[in-house]
Amino acid sequence: MKSWRSFWDRQLYKALDLQYSIGLRTLTENLPEINIDLIFSDNSIQYKLSNASRVQGNLEAIKATYYNEMKRFLTIPLTFRGFRDTKKKLIFENIMQRHNDDIVACFYASNQLFIKLERGLEQFREWTILEQVDIEELVEKYLLDVADWERNFRVLKVRGQDAEKLPNEMRYDCFVVNINPFKLAIENQIQRLQNSMLTHLKRSITRDATTIDAFVNEGLEMLNDRPKNHEEIRLSYKKHDELN
Repeated sequence: MKSWRSFWDRQLYKALDLQYSIGLRTLTENLPEINIDLIFSDNSIQYKLSNASRVQGNLEAIKATYYNEMKRFLTIPLTFRGFRDTKKKLIFENIMQRHNDDIVACFYASNQLFIKLERGLEQFREWTILEQVDIEELVEKYLLDVADWERNFRVLKVRGQDAEKLPNEMRYDCFVVNINPFKLAIENQIQRLQNSMLTHLKRSITRDATTIDAFVNEGLEMLNDRPKNHEEIRLSYKKHDELN
């Protein structure tokens, strides 16, 4: 009976050793999917575990989740029992020692994966500019005439269309990045800017209307005011010139 178990353990050993070797070479790609969200928080763009309620320490939490999954795979030979008595030292434990170099390479590949993940943030940084400026001050400073309004409303429309074209999801090996939370933040930024522009435009229209109304009233008063002497005639001509 023992020889039968030993025979099949050796067969399992060969199969496990082969699959373990293949798995190590593609570990970062074949780990269980880890879902993370792309968000804008604390004036910066960052990642957060999709099922996490807190943002603080999000990168550390992502790394911890990743390395836990990695550990589960790497330690398979230590927990694999086969057919022999589980109280005895098992031959499967030797598989890890046989692949020490491959395991080290896995940790290097993991570091490269996290570098790639962080570099992936760069393509979205341009979208965070509006969150880093005073929108009200920006509108007051740069929207001065009709051409400014027309140009910026066109730009805002195009920007909104570009935001819609951003992907909903991106993949970095086992990481699946949900872009939608960040896209929602962009939409909110654009909406805030649009609301600010409309509010400022309404104020400008009201201010201009008040100025025009005052101008018209002053002109009507001048027309209704008939000069009675030479001095009043002179003042009347002067006001007429000022209106023109």
